[in-house]
Amino acid sequence: EVGDEITQAMQPGPGGGYWELMLPETCPDRALLLGMGGGTVANLLARRCPGAQIVGVERDAEVLALAREHFGLSELEQRGHLTIVYADAFVWVAEQVGEAPPSDAPDAPVAPVAPVAPIAEAGERARNADAAAHTDHYDLICLDLFEGGRLAQGALATPFLRQIAALLAPDGTLTVNLMVTGRTPEQLHRLRRVFVVTRELKLRGNLIAHLRLPTADEPLAGPAITAD
Repeated sequence: EVGDEITQAMQPGPGGGYWELMLPETCPDRALLLGMGGGTVANLLARRCPGAQIVGVERDAEVLALAREHFGLSELEQRGHLTIVYADAFVWVAEQVGEAPPSDAPDAPVAPVAPVAPIAEAGERARNADAAAHTDHYDLICLDLFEGGRLAQGALATPFLRQIAALLAPDGTLTVNLMVTGRTPEQLHRLRRVFVVTRELKLRGNLIAHLRLPTADEPLAGPAITAD
């Protein structure tokens, strides 16, 4: 154990997958899912926390169609638990914090959502009580962006993580799905440049990191081990 970080080897949940490990210990009021996939996390969260309002961002139209038809997302939408945004997560997040999207990000239709003010450093979140009261912050953000079985390029880049930090409530939780590989220590290091890791939950080939924003005087990790 280092600081408030705890590493645990977990047993599979009823579904046999890692998705339940993406959920926090307490129910959020507002949750943001970056990478919806088949909607497993959305369904688990709605079942455990029926009062949570969920926004899910997904760029793959075919995946969304299947999830709506076969995995209950349409029902969650009809019940008012879930708002689905058909968009590239990198573009959508950048727009929410008032920054330009990556130049290589693909175009996708984006549902209108009111932007929040940009915050340059994650630590500023903890120092700014007024910003913390903004209604467009999320108590839970789940980052699960994979393409072809690999973490999407740029998902752990510091600029993108700082944008996510600007959307996270001061006492909120970010959960990130990582594959256990030789690069996992480097990936955790990248996360620690912006956030504080509180838990690492390992299940087979997945590692789910739970993170929070740093306090004003809390040290973060140094420069990147390798270039973004």
